[in-house]
Amino acid sequence: ALRTHHHFLTKQKLILIPAEVKTTVYESSDIALMRSTWRILGDKPIEGESLEVLRRQADGSWKYVIDMPFGR
Repeated sequence: ALRTHHHFLTKQKLILIPAEVKTTVYESSDIALMRSTWRILGDKPIEGESLEVLRRQADGSWKYVIDMPFGR
């Protein structure tokens, strides 16, 4: 399924644009949950909501722990 999805995305002329909604971030100590809406225009436009979990590193930067691009 992942290979099919990757093939679908790489064979199109795509334009990634921000959707007209907000990104919400919930932060607690060194963990954050981010929820965003996205839209890709192309031959077959797709859109969705993503969920990401991030962890604060010792140097203060953030690193993705979970990245779910279709995480409704």
